[in-house]
Amino acid sequence: MLAEMTATQIQEWQVYDGLEPFGRPWHQAAMLASILANTNRDPDKRSEPYTVDEILEEFVPGYQTEDDGPILTGPVPLTNINLPAEEPEPQWMQWKQTFQMMADATKPEAGPTKE
Repeated sequence: MLAEMTATQIQEWQVYDGLEPFGRPWHQAAMLASILANTNRDPDKRSEPYTVDEILEEFVPGYQTEDDGPILTGPVPLTNINLPAEEPEPQWMQWKQTFQMMADATKPEAGPTKE
């Protein structure tokens, strides 16, 4: 596709990307977060709507805004991601283990066989 585009078309897409960013998942997620925050915002407590830059500055480590546009000063660490806690073993698995232990305990000892 790049080979088929002229330099002017590439520049137009770059300008468009500056106005309506696309292709940056962290920016798209911040747009959705700002929409949700503004939908649930109490105008009495906060009169100004949340901006995408505010969301990014709050939640993306190393994010800064400049006159030329947003920048990331470093890689985004994955340590800030809250992963769900490991799920406990299902109760039926615990029962199965208990019954298996009971069955093993009642097995006759392997001894000499009568011939």
